[in-house]
Amino acid sequence: HAAYGKFIKQIDEPCDWRAPKNDALWNSGTDASPIKTANDPCPAGWRVPTYTELQSLIDSGSDWNKLNGVNGRYFGDGVEKLFLPAAGGRDHIDGGMYGTGETGLYWSGIVNSIGTHLLHFGSGFVHTGSTFRAYGFSVRCVADL
Repeated sequence: HAAYGKFIKQIDEPCDWRAPKNDALWNSGTDASPIKTANDPCPAGWRVPTYTELQSLIDSGSDWNKLNGVNGRYFGDGVEKLFLPAAGGRDHIDGGMYGTGETGLYWSGIVNSIGTHLLHFGSGFVHTGSTFRAYGFSVRCVADL
């Protein structure tokens, strides 16, 4: 298909993936009881994490570091650590890459009035937030138990 490999840019608010907006593309459930949809980008047995699951990473503690020469953040302590690379993102206006090696931006499957919740971190900060869905950010799948 001719559209494969293309980044869909969106400059008009609500800066969504599609018009009309569909809030149940990745999760048709809730934050407490997520329900994976056919559009969820994760493979079978896995799903996009909830806002609460991303917040639990922050609550577990974190450390900015490198793994195999790649900047990112370790979450958790002891032997139970998860490394998320600072992969940066793609801008919704022009599709340009930014923040590679400096910031990590990871989607949740939970929407709000602005767009979608996410995990955002760099060398000196880590927090959750939300923004327009037309940005190109990373997804770290979690087991769909």
